[in-house]
Amino acid sequence: MIDTDPIPKQIAALERMTVGQLQKRYAEVFGETARSGNNR
Repeated sequence: MIDTDPIPKQIAALERMTVGQLQKRYAEVFGETARSGNNR
């Protein structure tokens, strides 16, 4: 899935995501699971 939103809007959305949502997004973008489960 390719976002057509402006970069600042995409970054703002990422800042509001939970760790699980970020991991799902990473898999969508890179086609593989995230190697880290750290919750910082």
